[in-house]
Amino acid sequence: MPQAKSSTHIATLAIDGIRPQNEARRVAQYAVATLISGQGSLAETGPQMLETIGSSGPWVFGAFWIINDERQLVCHSTWRTSGRELEQFQADTETLTFSLAKDCLPV
Repeated sequence: MPQAKSSTHIATLAIDGIRPQNEARRVAQYAVATLISGQGSLAETGPQMLETIGSSGPWVFGAFWIINDERQLVCHSTWRTSGRELEQFQADTETLTFSLAKDCLPV
């Protein structure tokens, strides 16, 4: 009998370990949907969306890209976790620009 009880507790711990991750994902989805449905543009809400999504899971870095007036894909904003050595990667990402026609991106 004690063997079955131990197995039951192990299964409960495994399920409990999954539940917070799913809950965090659901909360992030709701928060992003709320941001998108608001009055702000995607350019205005992009940084908040990055932070919300990044904070909800095992993410360490995220970038929000937009197409500017010159029809270039540019990094609008970034998010990263604290304590990670990503400063140079973040700086490099923020300077990237892709031409929609020259860099073979969809027009």
